[in-house]
Amino acid sequence: MVLRLTDEAGVSTGDVICREHDSLACGDTIFDPHNPARHKKLGSGTLAELHQLQIEDGHPLNPAPDLKSPADHAAAELRRLPEGSLRLHNPHLYKISISAALNQLRDELLED
Repeated sequence: MVLRLTDEAGVSTGDVICREHDSLACGDTIFDPHNPARHKKLGSGTLAELHQLQIEDGHPLNPAPDLKSPADHAAAELRRLPEGSLRLHNPHLYKISISAALNQLRDELLED
């Protein structure tokens, strides 16, 4: 599952990849996926799941959107990204983290 953290101004401040049934809250520890020694506390803001189930058992769960809806959604999400991450020259890196449970699973798999 991928969650997007949005600050009070509506700007996306980062994404967190976690296990399907993880529940995250402000203050929980999240980890750098490339360097597990780097971690921080999840800041304040709103967490929203990015992926929505559309088909189950071969049947659509929602009516098909018109062609303009996905384009409008993508444009709105781009407007929510931090301005610095949209620059073509020297852009800021958009922060991606993993949850503590996913970090623990990764550690267990690496030990085997």
